[in-house]
Amino acid sequence: MHVSRFCSLLFCFYFIIPVVAPAADEVNHLVTLLKSEEPEVRYKAARSLQKLGPTAEPAIPPLIAALNDLGAPTKYDVQYLGPRVRNAASDALASIGRPTVPALIKALRDKDPATRAMAADTLAKLGPDANASFAELSRTLNDPESWVRDSAVAAIARVGAAPQVVVPLLEQKYRRADKDDYIRVSILESLANADPQATMVMPLLIEALDDSDGDVMAAAARTLGSYNNKARLAVNALSKSLTTTKVRWDSFADFGFTVPVRTDVVRALAAIGPPAKVAEPSLIRLMQQDENEITRIMSAAALVRISPEKTSARQAMTFLIQTLQDQEKAQAKAAEALGMIGNAAAVAALSETLQAPDESEFGSLRAAVARALGEIGPPAKTAVPALRAALREKKEWHFDVRIESALALGKIGPAAKSAIPDLIEASHSDDEHLQDLASEAIRKIKNSARQQNHADDAGEGSSERK
Repeated sequence: MHVSRFCSLLFCFYFIIPVVAPAADEVNHLVTLLKSEEPEVRYKAARSLQKLGPTAEPAIPPLIAALNDLGAPTKYDVQYLGPRVRNAASDALASIGRPTVPALIKALRDKDPATRAMAADTLAKLGPDANASFAELSRTLNDPESWVRDSAVAAIARVGAAPQVVVPLLEQKYRRADKDDYIRVSILESLANADPQATMVMPLLIEALDDSDGDVMAAAARTLGSYNNKARLAVNALSKSLTTTKVRWDSFADFGFTVPVRTDVVRALAAIGPPAKVAEPSLIRLMQQDENEITRIMSAAALVRISPEKTSARQAMTFLIQTLQDQEKAQAKAAEALGMIGNAAAVAALSETLQAPDESEFGSLRAAVARALGEIGPPAKTAVPALRAALREKKEWHFDVRIESALALGKIGPAAKSAIPDLIEASHSDDEHLQDLASEAIRKIKNSARQQNHADDAGEGSSERK
């Protein structure tokens, strides 16, 4: 008995301890690199800690400290718009999991607002594992910094509280906010995560469609669209909103650009699909006559989504494909619209454009095309050869084409397994962001393939039992 116990302990000493020690040494080494003066080194260290997952738990304090690190993983700091060291630190904390929650809750009270905001963003990534943070996130809804409040709103909708708890809390905050407080937009955009089945949010979203603020109205439309046909009760209110002349700021708000709110309303109707037939006459008029080209394009997409067999839908498809091919038109928006439709004709047109010669400086159109194919997902499997070719491109400033191609291949899933060698090569590129995305795409393809095999095996077993 004692000899057996001694042997067991000896086994642990020789076989378990050596496994733990190298992992601990690696974590310690990466923590040291997190303090490097070179942002590229700090970024790589945080990404390496992310790959270690729960093993990196000892690195929680330095990762929390890195949540305000704006260092970029490239020397092109001025032009770089991708993730920073703080984003990599947040991802690493999320990969460690539940053990990070106490430290993140404490970070919500940090004196630095960037740390508070990133702590909330990280809790959002953890989802229900961060349920213990609900009370502190509720307090953070009153943070003095608006962008911290916005992050808290997004997080509180994701940490697993029941809709009966979180929706009334967010609605109360919405109604008490000043009319010009952007938190109202953040709240409306968070409701799909707070109430995925739309059991409680429809009245507030429909009410917000009639708000005097264009940004609020657009946020309500976008959230309704995210519910797809669960939002069919809002079709009449959305159809009425097609006549609005309100505008909202777009992602380049600092430059004063605006977008008609009716464009967001059209997108919502497209997402709802066939239940939105009542809006067809208005959508035909918008496609043919609206002064805004993006509104015309999205109206065409909505017509195809709602009644694909009608003559108006066939005319809409022709219009979209012609726009995609016309360099004087909004080609990238036409690509997005075809991605929303996702039928065989859309995939064929997008694939052809992705393979066309491209002498542009940044390849922006082809990046948009690859993104659209990713939105289509598995039905875009015939585009895999074109996406593989785009991923292998070496044009220096076409990095967005490669990034969007890697993302699209991951979303297509098992049908893109032929692209794994290209993705492996991309995972060793000089572009840190592409490395991460290519590795993630490989994981998605393999995981989806395993799930598919399990489902097939289960189906065969069920058939045999019958």
